[in-house]
Amino acid sequence: MSLVLPASSSLNFLAGIFAGAGINLITSVATGPEADMSTGKIALDALLWVLAAAFLTWAAQVVQHGERDADLHIDRDFSEPEKVEIREQHRRKAMKKARMPLLLTVVSLLAAFLLLPRLIQWSVLF
Repeated sequence: MSLVLPASSSLNFLAGIFAGAGINLITSVATGPEADMSTGKIALDALLWVLAAAFLTWAAQVVQHGERDADLHIDRDFSEPEKVEIREQHRRKAMKKARMPLLLTVVSLLAAFLLLPRLIQWSVLF
């Protein structure tokens, strides 16, 4: 069983949602009734959302380059199994290169979720 990455357009779409979440966080807290929220914490949380978007965009670029490289190597005279094999080789290469940005995306998202206002009452814990 192998892990299959989504299309680069799907990854870019998710990156846009993550970036929008960070921007929305800043504007909603800035205009909301929560005056006791730490400005630094909100800024860090928004930064983590935007970082997750940047890392996911990086992964999308890696996937897109793999797809493009496969297209450049495929000749119209190739048989269908040869085309599939070339695409599979380039997909595996892209997956190896995309591991780091995907891992950084997950770490950024986990940290961003933990810093969301009112999700975890940190003052009660510490």
